[in-house]
Amino acid sequence: LVHERAHEVDLMGQLFELFDASGDGWLQYGEFAEFLSTIAPHISQLETEELFMSGAEEVTGDMTRDVFVSLVMRMGITTDVDLLEGVIGAKRQRAPPHDAVAR
Repeated sequence: LVHERAHEVDLMGQLFELFDASGDGWLQYGEFAEFLSTIAPHISQLETEELFMSGAEEVTGDMTRDVFVSLVMRMGITTDVDLLEGVIGAKRQRAPPHDAVAR
């Protein structure tokens, strides 16, 4: 069970990096909303906004990796490892590396 939980945390970290389209180490609302609509399409826009605001930094309005991982684990999103791995694989095929985006 501990190994499975560590794997879930690792997957969430990978998802954070993949959905951090700006590559700045923070999730802005649009990046977070894209993540949620991909993983949990049943969550409404209002719920998405409330979830983001519950974890966003007060000063920047963005979300750190640690807060992101904690939030999605509390939501129970990490329970479907196959789904998470599928999203990671699909996102990696579509997204250019962060250094290519920054150029």
